[in-house]
This record gives sequence, C-alpha cells and structure tokens, in this order.
Amino acid sequence: GKGIAGQCLELMGKHWHGACLTCGECGVGLEKQRIMSKDEGPPLCVACYGDLHLPKCGRCSAPVAGDGVVALERSWCEGCWVCGLCDQRLGTGSFWRHDDGAVCHGCYVSIVLEKCVGCGLGAEETVTCESMPGKVWHPECFRCSACKEVLEGRFHHKDGSLYCAGCYASHFLPRCASCGKPIADGALTALDRTWHQSCFTCALCRKPVTSKRFHTTAASPGEGDALPVCDPCHEAKVLPRCGACARPIKERSCAVFKGQKMHRECFCCRECKAPIDSKYFEKEGGEGVVCQGCVAKDTSSGIMVKGVKGTR
Repeated sequence: GKGIAGQCLELMGKHWHGACLTCGECGVGLEKQRIMSKDEGPPLCVACYGDLHLPKCGRCSAPVAGDGVVALERSWCEGCWVCGLCDQRLGTGSFWRHDDGAVCHGCYVSIVLEKCVGCGLGAEETVTCESMPGKVWHPECFRCSACKEVLEGRFHHKDGSLYCAGCYASHFLPRCASCGKPIADGALTALDRTWHQSCFTCALCRKPVTSKRFHTTAASPGEGDALPVCDPCHEAKVLPRCGACARPIKERSCAVFKGQKMHRECFCCRECKAPIDSKYFEKEGGEGVVCQGCVAKDTSSGIMVKGVKGTR
C-alpha cells in the first residue's frame, strides 16, 4: 500500500512493487515468473495455480495443462493417455474401460475378454449356458459337438460338451426294445430292457400292457427275447387247458394223465369222485382211474383193473 517511486509492475488493474508481487499461495516471488490468477483471486505461480485450479491426471496425478485428454470422467496428460496393459498411446482411437483405466482394442480382445470355449479367442458378443457357468462362446462357435451345426433352440450338454437334440438322442438316450427309437422321457423298464410306454404292448393282442402284473412269452426264466403278454391273453391263449373241464390251468403244478394236463381237483376217482392225491389204477377197458381205496372194493366185487399205477 506504499507509494511506488521508480519502476513498478501493473497486474490485474493494480500496481505492484517488484518485491511485493508474490504468489498468494506459496509466497514465491513472481517478478520474473509467469503469473496466473483465477476469478480475481490473488496472483499465483504456475505450480500453485495447477494445484488449486487444474484437473489432475488420472495416471500421474499431476495437473493437466494444455492439450490433455478428457475420458472416463477424468482428465489425462497427453503422454499418460496410454493402454493400461501394454502402454501403447491411445490417441484419439477407440478404447475400453478396464480396472479403473483404459485399454487398447488389442489388449481388450486378447487379455480382458473372456475366452470362447470353442475357438479360444476373446469373445465380445457371447452365448452362455446356465448349466455350464463360467463358460462363453461366440454365437458362431456355439455348435453341436457331434454334427457341428450351430445350436439354436433346445440343446443338451454332457461331460462338458454340447449336443443338438437329435445327436443327444441318438448318442445317449436309451433305445426302445420294441421300435428301436430313442426314449426322451417316460421310459419304462421291464424284462431287463427299456420301452416307450406306448410300445410296451401285449405280444398277442397288441394292446398296451398297463398293469403291474403281466406275463411273458419266455419258455424259461431269463430268456432274452421275451415279450410281454397281458393277463387276459395269457389265460385265453397261453395257459394249458384242463383235459377234464377245459378251463385254463393257472396253478404251477397239475396232474398229467396219458399226456393230458388236468387240474388236481379234476383228476378224480371214477368210483368215489374224490381227487386222487397218491397212487391210482386204470380200470379195465379204459373206463377211467380209481384210487387205491376203491381198487379193493372193485377187485372184491370181481371187477378187474389193469396193473397200472401212478402218482401225481
């Protein structure tokens, strides 16, 4: 505020002694320096002006003056605007955000992007599979492992590989023992084989066998090519008929006389009509059989019987 005699400096509409013109922040003399100011504030040296009023570089944190770059909501020194992975200058070309910085296209594709399971290259546009987390494919690499066709719509995966519906069915689904086609769902297991429910039909009448109880065409247990037979057909067409009453013989054991099978209750004594459960004799002239008890009565009455005897 003293009067100025001799040389003085004029700045911001004011006059200054040379020794009095100092930085309003750090106090360094400004008589022989570049003088900065902002909004009628005090004079500042270049360093203090940068610290107070210039944006800081996103990489080196120094004030950005002159031709800087504004990107990713921050400012950057021109020399600091480089790829965060390979240090290549980004200039005005394209870049991608990565780890709070920027990377060039080459590093973005080769390092940052997830790798396609199909070709191993970085994938920008990807296809994912919920049941195979952490894996991505280029749309054109999302293919069936068997036929190599691009997968669209329904697909399957097994042991880390993808399959279209057709190839999955032909390679992995069980085959129906009747029609030979793959069984996608609703498989029925019987006779040590797998069947479509609609194909599990009676070998005689071709009607679906829906009951848990059914019979087979097997001549002996475990026969490999046995087919199911429904209960009505088994009774009507498979079971042997009794030589006495002509009804089906359902029991496992039966009586056999002269090659004919009979219900045990139908194999009776000609005289007393009681079922024969032990020895029997055939009457002379082929007039039936008699039990051991009735043989004594017949012979005592003078009726002859053959010397044929048997057991059931």
